[in-house]
Amino acid sequence: MGEKAEKTKTKNKDAKTQLSVGVPTDQELNAPTLQDDADDQLPSERTENELSDISEEGYKQFLRQETTTKFGAVFSPVIVNPYLRRLAVLNALSWAITIGFCGFVLFQVISIWYGHAAVHHHNELDLPCMFDWLEWGPCSASCRNGPQFPVQTRHVDSKTIVRARGMYVETAPCPKNLETMSDNRSCNVHQCPKLLSTIQFRNDCVQFDGHSVQVRDLTIDDMETVTIDTPDLYRPCNSS
Repeated sequence: MGEKAEKTKTKNKDAKTQLSVGVPTDQELNAPTLQDDADDQLPSERTENELSDISEEGYKQFLRQETTTKFGAVFSPVIVNPYLRRLAVLNALSWAITIGFCGFVLFQVISIWYGHAAVHHHNELDLPCMFDWLEWGPCSASCRNGPQFPVQTRHVDSKTIVRARGMYVETAPCPKNLETMSDNRSCNVHQCPKLLSTIQFRNDCVQFDGHSVQVRDLTIDDMETVTIDTPDLYRPCNSS
C-alpha cells in the first residue's frame, strides 16, 4: 500500500510540473515591462494615411464600386438574355402608356372640374334677363295704301338668352314666352301713288265756270301722291 501511494504522489507531481511549464509566475507578472524610446515625430497627413487602412476617398470609391456591382448583378440577366431584354422593353412601354393615359385622364378631370367651378361661379352672379334680337325682316309693303302702315318684324335669338340669376330672379325675370316673342316697327310709311283715273267723283255738284260739275274725291294725301293719267278732273253733273 505504501508503494502505491508513493507512486501516485510521484505521478501527480509530474503532472503539475508539466502544467506549470510556460506559465509565468507572480514575480514575472509584476516585473516592469521593457521601455521603448518614444517617437517625437508629430502626426502628419502621411502618418495619418499610413495609420489608416482605408482613407475617406478610398471608402467612397469602395461604395461606388459596391453600388455598381449590385446594379450590374441586377441588370446583367436583362442585358445578356435577349428574351428578358424584350420583356423589359415591353414593360417600359407599358408603363409609359399607362402613365400617359393616367396623365390624360387627370388632365380631363381637372378641366371638367375647372369648367364646373366656372359655371357654378357664373350662376351665382346677379344677372338680369338678357337676350339679343335677330335682324329685322322685310317690310310688309313697299308703301302705305290706307290708314295702316306697313311693318317689319324681328324675333328673339334663342341662342343668346341668359336667364335671370341671383336677386334678379324675382325682380327682373325673363318673360315666359321669350323664345317666341317678336317686335314690330313701321316701315315705308309714305302713301302709295294713285292714278287720277282711279279716284271716284263726288256725288254732290258744284258750280264751276257757270256750269254744274262733279269733281273727283281727292284728299290732301292723294294730292301729294296722285299721278295724272287723264285730263278729266271734273265732269258735268248727272253725266254718269
